[in-house]
Amino acid sequence: MPHLSPRTLTVLAASALLVAGAATTLAPASYAAGETCRGLAATIVGTPDTSVLEGSDGDDVIVAGGAGSVAAGDGDDVICAGDGTLELNGGDGQDILDVTATTLPDGVLLYPGDGDDEVYGGVGDDLVVDGFDASVDHGDDLISTAGGDDTVVSGNFPVEAGLRVDADVIDLGDGDDVLTRRGDPRTTSLTGGGGQDSLAFSAAATPDPAAVLSIDNVAQTARVGEVPLATWDGFESFVVGDADDDPEPVGGVAFRGTGADERLSTLGQAGSLDVRLGGGDDVLDVRLGEYSGQVLGGPGTDLVQASGVRGFTDVAADLAAGRIEWTVSPVGGLDLAAVEDLRVTDADRVSLIGDAVANVFSTDRTCHTRLVGAGGPDLLRVGRPVTVDPDTTQGQRCGASPAVIQGGPGNDRLTGRKTDDVLTGGPGRDVANGLLGRDRCVAEVRYACELR
Repeated sequence: MPHLSPRTLTVLAASALLVAGAATTLAPASYAAGETCRGLAATIVGTPDTSVLEGSDGDDVIVAGGAGSVAAGDGDDVICAGDGTLELNGGDGQDILDVTATTLPDGVLLYPGDGDDEVYGGVGDDLVVDGFDASVDHGDDLISTAGGDDTVVSGNFPVEAGLRVDADVIDLGDGDDVLTRRGDPRTTSLTGGGGQDSLAFSAAATPDPAAVLSIDNVAQTARVGEVPLATWDGFESFVVGDADDDPEPVGGVAFRGTGADERLSTLGQAGSLDVRLGGGDDVLDVRLGEYSGQVLGGPGTDLVQASGVRGFTDVAADLAAGRIEWTVSPVGGLDLAAVEDLRVTDADRVSLIGDAVANVFSTDRTCHTRLVGAGGPDLLRVGRPVTVDPDTTQGQRCGASPAVIQGGPGNDRLTGRKTDDVLTGGPGRDVANGLLGRDRCVAEVRYACELR
């Protein structure tokens, strides 16, 4: 499952509850001898023609029996479901939600509710929503999602003064999973398991808005200022911030990577960046904001991806000078060291200049674009000539703005776009592909080049 923004999750939850409320008829409770859930005799059993199976206000043992959804209500409930059930809602109390019997890939939507709950996922792509705007949870939960590409949202948001915050234990199991940790400044134990797993820190709570969120994947710990936030094992990708127009700010982000391939994504908070990627082929994905700071790559091939937001942003980077800057709206910049590759999207004017090693430069949804290689065999490619209107968020074409692509020493590959581009290979055996438009190419090998 992809990373879901809190706003998306709120809509998803509301939609699911509305669907449940609009179901045809609530099936009466069925009591069946022999049905069990986690070794306990069932007190309520559903059937495949049940739209919504409801529990009581007491302690229930519920076997879904293929019912579309289960709403357990209050009490310390135990719920088991297999194929055919799309949603489980534990309600208040210390509940156990078990969908380990499922065999289908789509998974189940699971709401543990308030209380110290346990959740056991199945082989499908489960979505566990354990605390957000519409479902605040203040319990210490155990969540084990097993196989599948699962998505888990854990924590409290918004954080309210004086409320007990939760310390969950989460094991995502196999699969490419996404865990979003929201809100509370209390240590949790998180396990990614097998696959490529992502850990997102969203709206980290801190009494000091100038505090730095520190993510250390070597020590596998995170903290806000000096307040411990989480410990983990087995995560390769990290996200900071909310994917909406006005992400919650933190004072800054510090990241330390390992020798493995890792990815860090920041979604536009103002503040400082201190990113040390370590070894491996790493990716820093920056949503351009009012940043200052540094990015230190390391052994391996490292990529910085920069995307503009809220306005027509101009981006200029020079790897030989070790600097990337952006202006207009917003304004910021970062020092770069040991970074080989760059990608820029959603910007107006873009200028990328390489260094003595092999570089890969690419753009998409940019207007006035200039890519310059230097030493090494470079790969230089421009994408669609479109920018985004900051008021309507609709794409606007750039007209006839040509892309200028220049190679350097080395055997370079240059690729244009739909405009009338200029591609110049330079020394070495270069390949130029103008694609659409009336392009001018100077290279040893030329494709779709009308002029020399």
